[in-house]
Parts: sequence; C-alpha cells; structure tokens
Amino acid sequence: MSSAPLQLLIYSIADTERAAALTAITDADLRLEYGRTPPPSLELGELYGADFASVGKSTILADALRREAPSATFELWQDPDASVGHYIAHVPGIGSFDSGCDQDGTPLVDALDMARHLTALPPGTTVAAWLTTGGNELLGRAVLDALDACRSTLADDHATDRDTTIADGRTPPKPLPTTVGAFHLLDGDALEECAREHYGRAYSAVAGLEGDNDSAHEATASLTHTALDDNDQPVQRPGLAANDRADLDLWLAGDGGDPHPGVILSDLAQHGLAPTGPYLVRLSW
Repeated sequence: MSSAPLQLLIYSIADTERAAALTAITDADLRLEYGRTPPPSLELGELYGADFASVGKSTILADALRREAPSATFELWQDPDASVGHYIAHVPGIGSFDSGCDQDGTPLVDALDMARHLTALPPGTTVAAWLTTGGNELLGRAVLDALDACRSTLADDHATDRDTTIADGRTPPKPLPTTVGAFHLLDGDALEECAREHYGRAYSAVAGLEGDNDSAHEATASLTHTALDDNDQPVQRPGLAANDRADLDLWLAGDGGDPHPGVILSDLAQHGLAPTGPYLVRLSW
C-alpha cells in the first residue's frame, strides 16, 4: 500500500475532549514534531506528524476527530503520493473543507472544476454573490477564514503566555480568560450585495455599523428575539424585535438610516438566505 507523510494541527478544543483527540492522534501513529514516542499530552498549535502513513489515513483521522472530539478546530494534510495530496480543515459550527493540496499543505482548486462552476452561473451573478453560495463551498472560504481566525487567536494567546516577567519583580497577572469559538466571517460588501438583491435597494454595512476601514464587528443572525411575558419573565418569540422591525421598515420606506447588520442578517435568516449564529462582519474599502 502506498504511503505519504501525514500532518495535523489542532487550534482549539474543549478540555473534556483533549484525551479523545490524543487517542485519535496516537492511533494514527502521529508524533509531536515527528518524534519517536507517543505524545504525553495534547499541544494546541503544534505539529503532529508521521513520515509514513498509508494513503487515505487523512480521511480516517479527520473522521475520528470529528466523531470523538467534535469541538476540535483542526487542519490536516497528507503529502502528494502520485499526483496531489489531501487537505481537510474543520471548524465546529462552520463545517469542513476538503481539497487537494501540495506538499506544504496548501489547498489546491481544480481550475476546470472552477470554470464549470463559473460558466453555469446565471447571467449577472456577481463574484460577491457567488462567494456567499457555491463559491464558498468550492473554495472553502468560510471554513478557511474561521480557521485563520482561530490560528491567529492561538498565536496571540501563546505570545501572552511567553510574556510572564515584569521588570519591577511583581507577580504577573493571570491571563485574560477567553474562549475560541466558531463564527461566520462575512465581508461587508458581500452583505451589502445580498441585501441589495433581496430588498431591491442599496444597503451600507459601513453606515449601519458606523465602522472604520479595516475593522471587524460582531453581529448575530437569529430567528427569535427576547421579550417579556405577562409575568415579566424573558421568553423567546419568533421574528425581529419590535424596534428592529421598525428600523428595517423605516429604511425600506426610505425614511430611516441603514439598520445594523444584525437586523439585516436576522431578517435574511427568516427568509432562508443566511445561516443563524454569531458573525464577524469585516469592513474594508
């Protein structure tokens, strides 16, 4: 059976699933930095590798991690054997991206496959609209963007951990507690394009957020809103909150400013045009 090097990086995982992930790693005969002995603990952001892994073990390992450690954000790749290698990235809440790759683990896209997708698009389809639908699936844009965000967050955490000395001898403060979570990464111009096509009028995410160039902002798409019942207890009710609905209706009538992206995303979700959950909306111009 053919073999090729196999590599794995895990960027975030629930503490309760670390042991299961480590078992999957050792069962695949991966070693920390290609070492000779099984790793004693799971190290985030560190390379686990094997020089000789049977071709196809990349799929087996990815399936094991998704099954036994579903909170794990990871990427793995197996080097090319005869033609191209195999790359898999997974971010909980976003999904998985599977493609060919080179020996450095760089995902590759089949040019002919992309050409078939592009030529099949309806006339007038913009690149921004395509990247939110079929293009996102083909290029793995949402998964790879979320993976990059987790990778950057982990790098920042490691930098903080290394900076543990204080010049005057005081005891260093405890690290700021944070949680690496999955969210939808969304470019502001893609949201604007989708809103324009759905509502038939121009929308500005920049105006809705009052944001700066090269900035990122949180927003949430939800099918429900929190309200108070007759006993003043919080309950979830379907649809937009009354004030959000009023903002949206005023904007649609041309009498109000651009609503917050969270309002637009929630309304798009009501129409099946946007997945629910937390978003990170990026502005650039």
